[in-house]
Amino acid sequence: MTVEIKRDACTLSHNSDNNKTLPHSHYEKQQQNMEFFTTILEALNCHAAQSPNKVVFTWVGRQCKEQNKMTFKQLQDQSNAVAAHLIKLGCQKGDRVMVAYPFGLEFLAGMFGAMKIGVIPCSIYPPNPKQLKTELPKFRRFAEDAGAKYALTTNTFATAMTAASVFYVTGVKWIGTDQLSIKGSKAKKPKHFKQFVGEPDAICFIQYTSGSTGRPKGVMVSHHHLVETCRAGISLTDLNTTSVAALWVPQYHDMGLTGFMSCLYTGSKLVAASPLDFIAKPLLWADMVETYKATHTSAPNFAYALLLKRLEQANRKSHWSCMKAAMFGGEPAQSHVVQAVVKTLSIKPEQVYNIYGMAEMVVFVTGGPAKIDSEEGLVSCGVVDSPTLKIRIVEDGNEVEDGKVGSIWAQSPRVAAGYYGQPELSNYTFANTLPSYDGTWLDTGDLGRALDGQLYVTGRVKDVIIINGKNYYPTDVELSIDETFGDIIRPGRTTAFQHGEDSVGVTVEGRKGFDNSDNQDLAAQIANHVSKIHGLFASEVVVLKLGVTPKTTSGKLKRSEIRQKTIAGDWKEASILL
Repeated sequence: MTVEIKRDACTLSHNSDNNKTLPHSHYEKQQQNMEFFTTILEALNCHAAQSPNKVVFTWVGRQCKEQNKMTFKQLQDQSNAVAAHLIKLGCQKGDRVMVAYPFGLEFLAGMFGAMKIGVIPCSIYPPNPKQLKTELPKFRRFAEDAGAKYALTTNTFATAMTAASVFYVTGVKWIGTDQLSIKGSKAKKPKHFKQFVGEPDAICFIQYTSGSTGRPKGVMVSHHHLVETCRAGISLTDLNTTSVAALWVPQYHDMGLTGFMSCLYTGSKLVAASPLDFIAKPLLWADMVETYKATHTSAPNFAYALLLKRLEQANRKSHWSCMKAAMFGGEPAQSHVVQAVVKTLSIKPEQVYNIYGMAEMVVFVTGGPAKIDSEEGLVSCGVVDSPTLKIRIVEDGNEVEDGKVGSIWAQSPRVAAGYYGQPELSNYTFANTLPSYDGTWLDTGDLGRALDGQLYVTGRVKDVIIINGKNYYPTDVELSIDETFGDIIRPGRTTAFQHGEDSVGVTVEGRKGFDNSDNQDLAAQIANHVSKIHGLFASEVVVLKLGVTPKTTSGKLKRSEIRQKTIAGDWKEASILL
């Protein structure tokens, strides 16, 4: 296999064998009209050719001090070196490699290096070095599902994982790329290298959505899907070459990964930090926005609530008047948090967005300015119809009338290609049909209603609690518990689920310093609260230690796993406080 990577050409084509060089005079037009970019590699090539020394990515530490920077040329050179090394290893177009880096900018070279030779990067959360007994077998399930022989990471992490594999076999060879990239940026081009920019319909990357139990689900995202998502985000939030995004959410998929890709696509600047640093110091987020005058940011509802609380405790004011789009995503937005963000951070209401998303549509299904339903307090997630999107509410295979709750189905060029190696599950999820409509529909697995052209998400189909024929949404119960007991428990870690035919179960996490002797009746207080506020019988309430609650790599509660553990009594004794 021979692939040449040119550093000084701005190449646009749909076919790697029929490339053409775009004259530099056209570059400004490209920046104004992103329709020219049909793959993310075209965007990188053009930006690297025309603005090689522009810093596109900056990584900051807990004190908001810069720890690393990356220009377009550095990313081009480092990813070239990774591409050349993968060729030497014998990797072929269509092969899969795991991309599992610790938090930082290093993962970008691995992602783009693989893409440049048509190898498919599978971006996942790296194994936790402190929990290798459980983490490495889980990682192996991902690698086996992908059929990957190699895992790309930093040199330090590769050394640690190689040593650990003696005890817990992962089935892949770990490759460190950071020192390799430094050498590669100074080395001569490999012989017979030929420019490759990817085909729009080819798989760009695979992002896994699960895998802790059962078979992982790898969502196949093509270059076309990714580019359409970037364009949709640009249209929605006015992201452009002068924008500055502040982001601390995990970089591996969904919100974080697409944030990096969108900024690269547009040529805007991204200031990023580790989610671990945000959790340890929530005010870091405000520091990032203020220091870099960020125009765009996104995070889950709990993060906005936590930031506001820490600002109040520090008696600090933070003005986000530079913000064009402060986006809620990853979990349902609470109306009072949205209102508090507008008031406390001095953001215009129309610049606070609520995003409804999922990996099956790369990152988001729809989104828009957060409008609050005055009757139920739900926050809208954007329009149900646009030139590139149709959303319909479905019950028993048929569309329901406006205002009625049902399953959310979507049709869009952003809908992914399916799950890797799982045609039956892909067909069930991605290939649904709806009377009176052409084409196939994605069944999101979520419940919601359409009202006055806006979508309101009410919950997950599989998580709905049904008692005496009435539906209850776990998020309603969880949020009310967090609001009432937030000084004792950790908000965002509360889980409510069906426990018996006529009862619910609840798990919460005690805050740091939780004292059993002072809070022996906490479980009873929570049960009484659930009964009084929601009219539900809580047959079991479990108080867990901090950090025990199972969550996905994007921060979502694993309700099914939590329910199974609670009902079966499988929580380890060391994990339980009460």
